[in-house]
Amino acid sequence: TNELYYLDCLNGSYEAANSLPEKNSAARCLDIYPRSNEFEEMTAVGFNNGSVLILNKYTAKISSIAAHSSPVSCLAWNEDSLLASGSDMGIVRVWKLSPNLSQKFTISHHKGSINALAWMPLYSDND
Repeated sequence: TNELYYLDCLNGSYEAANSLPEKNSAARCLDIYPRSNEFEEMTAVGFNNGSVLILNKYTAKISSIAAHSSPVSCLAWNEDSLLASGSDMGIVRVWKLSPNLSQKFTISHHKGSINALAWMPLYSDND
């Protein structure tokens, strides 16, 4: 089974989270939502079957989307509730969490697999 564990790096302890319901596909990547607000403790998990699960650590609530037609290779949350997902087919999709995931746009002109994603911070003149 696919299982998710949360590791406390300060003391070396860990706790089991949800058992992941994707029985026929291996988990491949994950990212934890970076802000503490109404989406606190949200984790996105990408699978080889192209699906993405959103898990809430405390409520065990799970939502799932068919994000890609190929394996999800990487995920990245930003602080504005946007999730980027990359695939082995070179496609990046950006999703908005409000409260379920809805697709905002797709970037599809990359020629190879998307192996990593990161958000560039936006700075104002006051920073």
